[in-house]
Amino acid sequence: MSAEQKVEFEEKPVNYTTSCVSEYSGDIMKSKTWFFNGLKHREEDLPAETTYFDNGQVKSKTYYKGGMRHRHGKPASITYYSSGETKEEVYYLLDKQSRYSCISFGDLPSAIRYNKDGTISYKEWCEQGKLNRLNDNPTSISYYKSGNIKAKQWHVDDELHRENDKPAEVEYYDEPGKVASMRWFIKDRPFRENGLKRCIEYDEDGKEVETEIYDVIDEPELKKINVNKAPLDELCCIPFMYKEHAQKIIENRPIDSFEKLILITGNNNISSTYVSFKD
Repeated sequence: MSAEQKVEFEEKPVNYTTSCVSEYSGDIMKSKTWFFNGLKHREEDLPAETTYFDNGQVKSKTYYKGGMRHRHGKPASITYYSSGETKEEVYYLLDKQSRYSCISFGDLPSAIRYNKDGTISYKEWCEQGKLNRLNDNPTSISYYKSGNIKAKQWHVDDELHRENDKPAEVEYYDEPGKVASMRWFIKDRPFRENGLKRCIEYDEDGKEVETEIYDVIDEPELKKINVNKAPLDELCCIPFMYKEHAQKIIENRPIDSFEKLILITGNNNISSTYVSFKD
């Protein structure tokens, strides 16, 4: 049955319009949404959009300001199980998943998922809509129903990434601290220098069972890049090369030596293995 919309009320003072629109499927209300001048919006810390299950239970609540998901200090999006328990809470600021992480607020996750019994199944940390976290802390953590950690991941700007030869993804058995696997990534690509293993797996006794060694030097995506000719996006494909470094390279071309490259970028993590200065 197709949904039917019903305008609950509409006010049109001189300079603005407010309205509330409900959507039904037959006699069952599916959603209720508040608008201000055509944008989803509601004052007094109340949800601007509420959806419902067929049994009448609330399915989700979303808080909007001026058409953007936004709420200070509290989740702007909350979803529920059909039996009423909270399923997920997500924090947004100006329509970007984010939660203040500073001394006064603490290092708090921007999204939390729950099991039906209220235990936490997943946490993630975002700033300005991208997975990021300070001080080499994991950006996402998933949990077994027992409460033990199931997996950790480290991201920089939404990409799996961790420096100083540390794994960006670690999985665990359902036993505190017992590692099942480790994987190394740089800028979302499996990567580890000097032919070291990028994936190591362990059995429940802690014995290594994954023995494949990856030869990263021969991978086509990690071929040498000419820093004097490559465009910005290609320079950023060099491991440990970020946009600000690539921009400095472009502004100071030509560059004739690796030592000058390091001096210009101020980045000692760049490896000479992946850069060239002439064809």
